[in-house]
Amino acid sequence: WQRVQYKRFMEGKRSHMTQDRIDELNDISFIWDPLQDAFDLRFSQLVEYKEANGNCNVPKRYKDNPALGTWVGTQRKEYKKLMEGKKSHMTQDRID
Repeated sequence: WQRVQYKRFMEGKRSHMTQDRIDELNDISFIWDPLQDAFDLRFSQLVEYKEANGNCNVPKRYKDNPALGTWVGTQRKEYKKLMEGKKSHMTQDRID
């Protein structure tokens, strides 16, 4: 609900969201875009993996962080779909 109201507020549309409410939510580290937040978390874990291992070849079943292995596989699959002109969650910003 908060995300929808926030979006409407930012678009200048009628909303129950106010700047005070936005500030209060920001004060408690409210996550406005959970998908981007999840991407950022896994990306930072991938950076750490690369620093430790010298590459980004995270095994699909990486025992130290199974979610990272799954995420890397998903990123590769989404990139492939994008390159094939298929619908994908991958964006050019993420590639760059």
